[in-house]
Amino acid sequence: MYLLLASSFTASASNSDSYTDRHETDASGNRVVVRTSAAVDSNGVLQYVEQRLDPVDETTFIYDPGIQSEATNRYHEAFCAQHGGVPSLDGETVLSGAVSGWGCRPTREPDDHLVPGARSDASILSEAPEFVSARAPSGVVAVGNFVAYGYVTAKSSQAGMLATSVTADGGRCRMSKSWAYPGPFNDAQQVWVNCYVDRPRVISTRTEACIPKRCTASNGEMTVR
Repeated sequence: MYLLLASSFTASASNSDSYTDRHETDASGNRVVVRTSAAVDSNGVLQYVEQRLDPVDETTFIYDPGIQSEATNRYHEAFCAQHGGVPSLDGETVLSGAVSGWGCRPTREPDDHLVPGARSDASILSEAPEFVSARAPSGVVAVGNFVAYGYVTAKSSQAGMLATSVTADGGRCRMSKSWAYPGPFNDAQQVWVNCYVDRPRVISTRTEACIPKRCTASNGEMTVR
């Protein structure tokens, strides 16, 4: 198994307001935060994307793909396709201090030797029973909303969790995503966080990943201009 190198880069929106929230109540009486933020689509066109979020506290939210609008689902699909993947719709996604976030899985053929139903990255060639690697966001973005992503590959000889997180600006913006596997697994994931920075500077980034027997982390930097 080896890590596919990936840099963090996308076009940025420079709106003074990074997002707006409105509050709704769903059919079960639960409070839902509907967040609208500026984003750039695959054609470079600025648009406003809505995400429905379950609040944990004032700055932490759970993103559930099952309660999103059709327009949001279409944007998620186009976003992942732009970066060579498909939406990662399973597992748990938590946003903390971030504008928004997305999970994508690279589109690759599965390895034949994996157990039925396991997910894989065909570029993972090692026969080692355990491996986890991460790549931190890097690159140059404009002041305002920008998207940073971390890349993770993992192989485990036993069932359990793959837990990942990507952070920007010293951990201020964080997206965490985890998946549970019923058996041994190979997997590769892209985890994206949408952050907002209001002035030019260099910010620190970090990607973390854990499987049942080991963890890893990668540190990086992004230049905001």
